[in-house]
This record gives sequence, structure tokens and C-alpha cells, in this order.
Amino acid sequence: MGGDQKFEVISIPKIVLDLGGMPVALQPAHILKIQQRDEGKWFYGNLGIDLLRQAHTVTIDFRTMTLRLDNSPEPRTRNN
Repeated sequence: MGGDQKFEVISIPKIVLDLGGMPVALQPAHILKIQQRDEGKWFYGNLGIDLLRQAHTVTIDFRTMTLRLDNSPEPRTRNN
């Protein structure tokens, strides 16, 4: 990993994905035209901060290997 690489892609203006229980929009979306090398079969895509910032809160649970996005602000209490 690392370094510069060039890939042939198809670009589409917008795609909406369900990520962590919430719809997020990737715009524009760049889709690889060919599958990567055998060693990269685990690679399905990259998530950037542009998608995660669409949620109010992001929870990454490394024990269960899950990602949860929530768009509703948590209720404020006196201690917040």
C-alpha cells in the first residue's frame, strides 16, 4: 500500500449508499472499471470523511467490527 497509482474509472454524478444504518450521498462517485490484483480482493472501496461528516455522530465498534451513523443530535443534559 502507499505510493501513487492510476486506475481506470467510470464517474457518475451521485450515488446514495446505506452506510451504518443511514443513507449517505457520494458525489461524484468514481467506480473502478476492473477488479484489482488478487491480493486486493478484500478491497471494496474507500470511505472518506466526506461521507462520515454527513452524520451527526459516528460510532466505530472494533469489538463487533461495526460502524453506526446517526443523524439525530443527542439530547443535551446539564453536564454536556
